[in-house]
Amino acid sequence: MEPRDLPKSIEDILQRGLSNKHDHNQANTLIPIGALVDASQQGQGLSSVILQEMKRLAYDLNLSSLVVPVRPTQKSEYPLQSIFSYATWRQSDRYLYDPWLRVHEKHGAEIIHISECTLTVKAPLSDWVNWTGMIFPESGKYIVPGALSPVDVCIESYSASYKDPNVWMKHPM
Repeated sequence: MEPRDLPKSIEDILQRGLSNKHDHNQANTLIPIGALVDASQQGQGLSSVILQEMKRLAYDLNLSSLVVPVRPTQKSEYPLQSIFSYATWRQSDRYLYDPWLRVHEKHGAEIIHISECTLTVKAPLSDWVNWTGMIFPESGKYIVPGALSPVDVCIESYSASYKDPNVWMKHPM
């Protein structure tokens, strides 16, 4: 899969998959849309196990590609930094700075595309207040814990929106 062929959003990934299944098209790429390790289990190498299982599944399904829209785990600590810059940060050992990106890189994956938005969350301010425990007294950009980029608040429409970025990484098969 080439960058120009990548889905534009998580919704697009799901729609393409359902459309391919409906039309009986043969899949050639596995695109997982989520992988989570419970906080109490982090630091035990489970992210590598998850990636190995993803690659095994793609291989077992006779797919030619494993392409992952990676949500960098520590980007939320730098919400004002662009995803384009953050995704290129490296440590002194020359591996990518972000732990989840680094795990992919150590498994042979390469960055093939960086996207500012693969998931948009737009909701009434009351929902954002409930979700975050924060107040939003005026329009503007707000830093919300756990968000990878600022949340845009519009008092006039009594709503807020958030765009979740990611880094597309392709694994060798």
